[in-house]
This record gives sequence, structure tokens and C-alpha cells, in this order.
Amino acid sequence: MPQGPAPANPGRDGDPAREPREPVPGPDPVTEEEWLAWCTVTAEKDEPPDPDEEEPDPDGLPGPWEYDLAQVVADCRRITADEAAACARATRLGLLGGQPVGLERRGPGQPGSARRSPGEHLSRAAGFATGALLDVMPGCNALAGFAAEAAGDDDRFAGASDDEVAGVICAWDRLEAHMAARKHAAVAEFIRRRPEPGLSPAGPAQMPPAWDERPEGRAGRHRRPRAGRTR
Repeated sequence: MPQGPAPANPGRDGDPAREPREPVPGPDPVTEEEWLAWCTVTAEKDEPPDPDEEEPDPDGLPGPWEYDLAQVVADCRRITADEAAACARATRLGLLGGQPVGLERRGPGQPGSARRSPGEHLSRAAGFATGALLDVMPGCNALAGFAAEAAGDDDRFAGASDDEVAGVICAWDRLEAHMAARKHAAVAEFIRRRPEPGLSPAGPAQMPPAWDERPEGRAGRHRRPRAGRTR
């Protein structure tokens, strides 16, 4: 910083207060020992627990480190191969063919979808196997798209198991109920807008006791020209 008195009008660039100065270090409120102790405690909290040190939950599922993925895949393929061999043997013997399919009701919260179907599922309808994601999906537009795609371009469900095809059938059943419910909601609103004269909507659903069933409604009747009148 220049020594001596500042000029009377130093200007913007000559303001002594704008001269760069070295920062003045202040006293550190934390000692080196305290800083090291804080770092040690923080590192212990942020470190993820070692899976080997965790106590296993007797009522829970085993952790991912306890699964042998190769063995799981091999077991699924073995189950699928056994089912296919049993179906082929039944066909040769003249017995009822087809893979076993559960008889319980399937869908969200239903007992027939409470457990996943064992085996390997690789077809376009794999998501509709018992207990799979699409097997427990409520009726909606998205489910309709998945169900349509599961059939394939020729509607033959190539590579799909009987269980998967049955899951698609159950999905379409839910979709029929979903579409009927949406249609009924639209019909109810149509009726609300056409109550008979002097009647008002009532009840929790706000439906009129009677309604004008003619599509044009009262407004259309008012616009209808009277007989014998010309315009």
C-alpha cells in the first residue's frame, strides 16, 4: 500500500480501499487434535456396513450376497425343462396336454397371484406369469398395451407358456371391467346433464330421479320448429 496521505480526488482506480491486500489469518477455533477426531468419527458413520458383520434376520429373505445367481438360473431352466418334458410325455400317452395352471383367481391382491411361478420366462408374455408384475397390475391403458404386445404380430403367443397365456386372459378380464366402469362413468355424467324438468340431482352420486332419454334433450326441443310455422 502506498505511504503518505491519499490525494484529495484519487478517482475510482486510485481509491486506496480498492488496493489488493493479503488476507489476515485469524485464530483457528479448532485444534489439530479436535479436527482429526472429528474426521475419524465422520468416516466411521459414512462407511457402509460390512454384509458379513450384519446379523441375519431369521424372518427375512437372505441377502443378495447369499444367492448363487448361476445356481438360480440353472434351477429355473431345469423346472421349465421338466414341465415341457411332462407335457410331451402326456401327449404321447394320449392324456390331457398342456402345462399345469392354477385355478385360483388371479390379479392384484388375489390368491392366485400371491406367489411367483417357478421356471424360466423369456417370451413376450413373461410379465403375465403367475405373480409377475403384469399379473398383478390393475386394469388400465398401459396394461392393455402390454397385453396386446404379448400376443405378437400373429396373435399366437410364440414361446409363451400356458401359465403366461392364462395370465394374459386374466388381464383382459380386468381390462373389460375397467372399460365398462369408465363407460358407466361417462353415461352417468350424460344422465346428470339431462334431468327431467323439475327434478334435481340427489344422493351421493348426484343422479336425477328421472332423466330425458331423448338425445337432443330440452334444448333440442326448444329449437325444433313448430308445425305449420314457416321462417
